Amino acid sequence: MFSLMLSILLLLLSVTALAGIALAMHYANPRYGISPLLMYTAAIVGLLTYSNTGIVYSEPIPGIVFTIPADVLVPVILMIILILYAVDGTAVARIIIFGIALIQLLIMASAAITRLHAALPTTVITLEAEAFANALKLDPQMMVAGVIAFLADMFVATIVYQGIHNTLRKPHTLVMVGAALLGSLWTDAIVFNLISSVGRGGFVELIPGDIVAKSITALMITPLAAIYLDHFVPRLPTRGVNMRRPTFDIVHNVFGRWYGTIARLEAELRENEMNTREVVRNLPEMLWIAARGDDHAYFVSPAFENILGLSRRQYYLDPQHIDALIHPEDRPAVTDWLTFTERRREIEFRLLRENGEIRWMRDRTYPIDEPGDQFDRVIGITEDVTAQKQRQELILAIERERDKIRLLHDMAREISHDIQSPISAITLKVDLLERVQDRPERQKKYLDDLKRQTEQLGQMLDQFFALLREGSHPGALPDVVMLNDACRDVCREVEALAASKHIALEVSLCDRPTPVRGMPTDVRRVAANLINNAIRYTPPHGRVSVRTQVDDDRVSLIVQDTGIGIAAADLPRIFDRFFRGGNVQQFEGTGLGLAITRQIVERCRGAVEVESVLGAGSQFSVTLPLAEVET
Repeated sequence: MFSLMLSILLLLLSVTALAGIALAMHYANPRYGISPLLMYTAAIVGLLTYSNTGIVYSEPIPGIVFTIPADVLVPVILMIILILYAVDGTAVARIIIFGIALIQLLIMASAAITRLHAALPTTVITLEAEAFANALKLDPQMMVAGVIAFLADMFVATIVYQGIHNTLRKPHTLVMVGAALLGSLWTDAIVFNLISSVGRGGFVELIPGDIVAKSITALMITPLAAIYLDHFVPRLPTRGVNMRRPTFDIVHNVFGRWYGTIARLEAELRENEMNTREVVRNLPEMLWIAARGDDHAYFVSPAFENILGLSRRQYYLDPQHIDALIHPEDRPAVTDWLTFTERRREIEFRLLRENGEIRWMRDRTYPIDEPGDQFDRVIGITEDVTAQKQRQELILAIERERDKIRLLHDMAREISHDIQSPISAITLKVDLLERVQDRPERQKKYLDDLKRQTEQLGQMLDQFFALLREGSHPGALPDVVMLNDACRDVCREVEALAASKHIALEVSLCDRPTPVRGMPTDVRRVAANLINNAIRYTPPHGRVSVRTQVDDDRVSLIVQDTGIGIAAADLPRIFDRFFRGGNVQQFEGTGLGLAITRQIVERCRGAVEVESVLGAGSQFSVTLPLAEVET
């Protein structure tokens, strides 16, 4: 009887002492932090893991066996977990639980490595033979059983504690702590004995006594933990007891959080996929993706059917069919553009839809960056810009019409002044004719004057309408004209005029073909304006030179004279409409010839230049691009 009492008393003192030290460390948490308690717990776990090397079995009552130190250390560790869960919260308790499991696994790994080293022939054993042998006899099955049982009873302790609180209206702390410790220690006994007895037997014989022994240690430690929670925890500066938690909070926030995270990610993925599908489906521009090195896309968005007039199924079955829809003039540029590079690129081209309609497309590509500074795919956006092109053309047409209206307005204002003189002169001559009806020689003189002034007025109107025609159809160059032929015809027509003024007309036309693109009447008018001006403004016995030359892809017409020349101040305005130099007022003219010349030359994509020295002569040079002649 005395031995029984002494054994139980020693067990009680051991459990109470270890538990009291743990509670004292927790109570000092606000001052020293939780680290001392964690280190204390780790030390107890280490002792527990190696306890099978020095197990002491105490049987104070037949059939009830206390395993020392396991039945002392396990309840203390469970009480520490329970206190941390109740006071410091779920997160701290969870960290301690997994930390304890990790410590046990590390000890198992260390024991395995020690066994491997001990098995080597070069290993020298310096410990006492029996102690070292016991250290190497760590039973892996027992250690695995201990780790699994320990994890199970730590979770059970917190779950039972929280479950009773959530079930009962006013649960007593003593009841919650006692039930939690009893439940967890019973779990420990069942799980440990079940796993450790696999292949060995003895589960049925050992389990009743082990449960009773663990129940006794649970009842020893329960009052101490309950008193601490009820009387000491409220004095802490930060009370962490928050009992508004789910019953399975300790595992819910582990597995539940993982499940919740996965569920949230799946939901976000589904939402993003749905949003992307809706964007792609309703995007007016066509989205396509192609692999590097492939000249056709392996994915096209639904807008493909609206833009190209083909079904996506047709395209996937025969991707080459789309090549025939590209305008023949744009096909080489598109083919070159499809050699995807790492740069963003953009191209505009025309498509011939199967109904004969021509549509303008703008395509932009963006390489998809991959790891290693490589790109394997290209994403493209194709949009129909036909409406934009038509709008731009309409804006340009409106601007051209506005320019023509402004031109007409300016020209009407300028010419209204210039035609007043001929009209006034004609009116005067008609009045004089009526007065000299009996004098035939006077009538003839006035009639000649009328004819000359009428021709001058007609010439002015002809040039005015020619200038209007030039402004009415810019850009159209339908014909190929030989510049030499136009110059030769004009020189033949002015030979008599040059001879009447004793002017030497020198014509030197190059032997090479001189094709230029333009209206035949326009090219002839350019040559006529320059040659006629040269003869008109050259005094008698002067010289006029007309020559052509071909340089690479351009042909030039050069008209040089020994006439009166142009003042340097007048040169910048010599091609303006109705402008006439200060030294030509005694000569007849309208001031429109050179303006018409420049307008024709620029429309033919050429240039006209002038060099002149006042009193010495002038040189006009017209340069035009050579046209390709089909053979």
